[in-house]
Amino acid sequence: MVTKMPDPGIPAGNTGKFGKSKVQVTSSRSKVIKAHVAADKAEIEKKINSFNGVQTLSKDREELNAQAVTTSQNSSGQEAATSQVVVPMQDVMLAPEPPVLAGQTQLEFTARKVREIRGEVRNVEATVIENKVIIQGTVHKQIFYVDLDGIVRHQAEDIRFSTFVDIPGAMPGMNVLVNPVIEDIIFRLINPPSRVLMQKVVLQIFVKVTDTVQLQLAVGDGPLFKTESVIGEGSTQVLSETVVNLENPAQKVAEIVARVQDVTSEIIDDKVIVQGIIHKQIFYVDLDGVSRHQAEEVPFSTFLDIPGAADGQNVQVHPNVEFVGFILEDETTLRQKVVLEIFVKVTETIQIQVQPGNGPLLAIGEVVGEGTTQLLSDTVTTLIQPAIKVREVVAEIRDITTHVLADKVVIQGTLHKQIFFINEDNIEVHQPEDVPFSTFIDIPGALPGLNVQVHPFIEFVGFNFTEPDQLNQKVVMQFFVKVTEPVQIQVALGNGPLVKVEEVIGENAKQILVERPVRPVVIPIRIRRLLLQVVEAVGEVVERQIIVENVVDLPVQAIKVAGVTATIEDLTAQVVPNGIIIQGNVVKQVRFVDTDGIVRDITETVPFSLLLTVPGIDPAAEVEVEVAIENITLTLSEDGRTLNQLIVVNAVASITNVEGIRRVSVISEITGPGITSESVTVRAQVVTDDTVETRVVNVVTDVQGPGIVEVIRETLLLDVVDDGNPNPVPVSVVTDVRFA
Repeated sequence: MVTKMPDPGIPAGNTGKFGKSKVQVTSSRSKVIKAHVAADKAEIEKKINSFNGVQTLSKDREELNAQAVTTSQNSSGQEAATSQVVVPMQDVMLAPEPPVLAGQTQLEFTARKVREIRGEVRNVEATVIENKVIIQGTVHKQIFYVDLDGIVRHQAEDIRFSTFVDIPGAMPGMNVLVNPVIEDIIFRLINPPSRVLMQKVVLQIFVKVTDTVQLQLAVGDGPLFKTESVIGEGSTQVLSETVVNLENPAQKVAEIVARVQDVTSEIIDDKVIVQGIIHKQIFYVDLDGVSRHQAEEVPFSTFLDIPGAADGQNVQVHPNVEFVGFILEDETTLRQKVVLEIFVKVTETIQIQVQPGNGPLLAIGEVVGEGTTQLLSDTVTTLIQPAIKVREVVAEIRDITTHVLADKVVIQGTLHKQIFFINEDNIEVHQPEDVPFSTFIDIPGALPGLNVQVHPFIEFVGFNFTEPDQLNQKVVMQFFVKVTEPVQIQVALGNGPLVKVEEVIGENAKQILVERPVRPVVIPIRIRRLLLQVVEAVGEVVERQIIVENVVDLPVQAIKVAGVTATIEDLTAQVVPNGIIIQGNVVKQVRFVDTDGIVRDITETVPFSLLLTVPGIDPAAEVEVEVAIENITLTLSEDGRTLNQLIVVNAVASITNVEGIRRVSVISEITGPGITSESVTVRAQVVTDDTVETRVVNVVTDVQGPGIVEVIRETLLLDVVDDGNPNPVPVSVVTDVRFA
């Protein structure tokens, strides 16, 4: 008997419990038939891979039967000519890939030399735990090398790294600053010209942990620092009480989850206005015991008195949900109460000269220099329509970027304008315009790497017509620029302003070597085979897989598929010239979730028909057929209205044979990393160099392990040692193993 394990290459899809069925066709005569596999796994994989692109319905049974008979008659001669195979006893070695050592990269082309390697650190993530900071990231490298033809090639690679830095006093929730710097990239070709490149990246990681605190500093004659002065802070509570009508009658409410989102704030004199939305998710159980979900969004607004608050200052809002209560007044009426606590802090950016002392160590920005510059933007715009007058030109500055040079700061950005004009039909028309700009300002002491803050202002907007469709515009922009250098200073506390600052908890630096990790050396997989001479067994088989595709129109819209169970019913088999026609029905029960969150199920019957090709089969042969569902893959359409299905059906036919002698290659031993096997000891006739001798040998009955995509088995009549039975018995043995 030849059987095949399901191919791991088949997509898992939505799978469930699948059934199988058997049927017998008996006669008074039988014939010896060579077992073979009638369908190729590669074709199954190809069909499944294209499943998402093309959906077709399974063909009509009569059409399949007609094709089956034609195919059988056309292929009988060719398959019969290739039915006998003799495999000598041998050892098969599957050679592993050459090992790649630590720090080595396999280039795509053979290189004569490496021109350069550029590196940068990306995707840095830092997590503060107690007394430590865990850092993860990626070193992205671009390798430029010269191949044998003198062409400069490029190859990119990413290498992940992770490490930790000890910071005594660090606690979760604190702020962390991570500054990774690539100090050096060491590289060389191994035995040039070569495709093997050795690389090592020396990475320096500096970590600083700070905690946000409020302190009253002493003002003195120390350095000038930029910081945030606390104008005031306060908190208030907001009660939101609403009544919502549930979409379905409920017997109870399980839970209400609330969160605050889309918070905005506005400062007016001595007050801060806060607005936002309370987003609620209501989970309840309807009268049928089905758990349902309903969302609700409730806007809220409040204000806080903050003496000294004024327009232009900075505000931070921290909302928190304190309490959620609810009462189900009747089956559809739900009364809810949500209590919010809103904390508000108003600050103003100031510069002060602090007094060094023995107080806390602060991370603060020392002012290097500041200045103001103006820029005139003079443009002529062609209007999309002739105009009789311009009502307004609204201008704003966007997308500002800065670049610090020695004693200078370069400023670039976009002047975005909205032109509102009246056309010749007295209709107001809007036309946008983006004008890029660049300028610079002298800041003595500025150096690359320092921090820059730019505050832009529109001072003047003027315009006049040169032609009915030509508008000349003049915009005067002013830029206030401040350059600061991050420093640490131990300050004295006193009666100065109350400021919000970052207190340094600790800092540390660490060097690590980033290189491509060692790829494990793959131990070869060794397969030992034996050629056995055996008596023909009753029950040799022919096997084939087919794919049945169909599309189901769902009764209601679905959001996802929960699962599927399937069985084979009404199985029939008929012997035809050179083959066996098998027909039946796949009866499926599909469970899906509709848009109301209710799990529904539908039952569907899908007919199938297939041909098992058996060259020279006697029409009166005795046959037993077994059909099993190997896999079902479901794909829900984007609109949730149809369900595309692909069903892999495997059919195996056992044909009664007369006794005879033949030779079969079997696996007696298989070893390798992660490979596990089961075997049985038998007394069999072993063929060696055309001589046959009876020996006690082991034959493999099952094998599992990484990389195995197919296990081929066959049932042979063998004398099992020490089984208490002197007669041969049917044993399923492994005849071949295929790897990915």
